[in-house]
Amino acid sequence: IVLVPALFVALPAFQAVFTSALPAALSGSGIWGDYWQSLLLSYSLGAIVTVLGFIMGLPMALLIARRKIGKSPSAFMDILVNVPLIVPSIALGASLSFFWKQSFPFMPEMLLLIFAHLSITYPYIVKSMSAAFERISVDMEEAARTLGAKPFSVFTTIVLPLTKYSILSGAIMVFTRSVSETGATVAVVTNLKTAPVVIVDWVKGVVHASSLEIGLGAGILVLLSFLILFALRLVTRGKGR
Repeated sequence: IVLVPALFVALPAFQAVFTSALPAALSGSGIWGDYWQSLLLSYSLGAIVTVLGFIMGLPMALLIARRKIGKSPSAFMDILVNVPLIVPSIALGASLSFFWKQSFPFMPEMLLLIFAHLSITYPYIVKSMSAAFERISVDMEEAARTLGAKPFSVFTTIVLPLTKYSILSGAIMVFTRSVSETGATVAVVTNLKTAPVVIVDWVKGVVHASSLEIGLGAGILVLLSFLILFALRLVTRGKGR
């Protein structure tokens, strides 16, 4: 019920391999030129958002996990972080578009895309890091401080080694979520198009594409994302225990 329909796109993609669609895709002719550019944009954007998500999510995760501002305020911040998961991505994208374009009309679309994807993926990295930090005994950190370790040394020698695989798992979720995001992307930009948006245009007939081309485009996106996810999972498998 769940997995088979989700993977059904593999059937037309497999059929397209034995037609002229595959050579056209590999040569980048016709509609495939824009497709490969959008694919590069999707994965570059996902990488940027993942790095920024870690940098901006780390302070929030520590704030929530260590309850530096009190138990109730930390709980409130934890709930606030989850808001992007509740709001539909298209509505969140429209809100971000109104805010950034009205306040900063000169802002490049690439920055709009980064801010939109960062807002949507932020909860994933914060939740994974805060959950990992909560599993670390505070006594270990206090013992290191009493022995003269600075806060940064405590983080790099105790906290980070014990949580790095959990953080990497959260980063994987952020990356894959960013690559697959469609609604917010459509809401915030008009010229730049990620791979999912290009495929939506093909499906809706905005750009003429045959069923085999649509299946092959979706199949390439799924296959590349699966290979990246599989490789990262091999790195983190069993090591975060």
